[in-house]
Amino acid sequence: MNKRYVRKFLNKKEGTAFVELRANPAFKAEWAEYDAHVKIADCNRIVTLNFDVCLTNYNHTNVKDLKADARDKLEKAKILLNCFSSLVEDLEYINDNIESLITDRN
Repeated sequence: MNKRYVRKFLNKKEGTAFVELRANPAFKAEWAEYDAHVKIADCNRIVTLNFDVCLTNYNHTNVKDLKADARDKLEKAKILLNCFSSLVEDLEYINDNIESLITDRN
């Protein structure tokens, strides 16, 4: 796993809306974690979603609990992916069929 940083601005010409991914897998002798955040910003509003996964078995924590936490973060990411995939599908349909979808309100 590599450290990741991606920031993409969402508006082509102007504006400050962006989506950002920061992921930092850290494996040290005494601890390990996958530190990841997704940040979405638009019009001075910022939402940060946390996807941190603890990979250290502190005080003999139940490994089952660590696995459950990692699975929860994966499910959270899949829900986001599914929502954005649905949005992309709809917008592709609109773009492909724009002439038949436009209503004339004159």
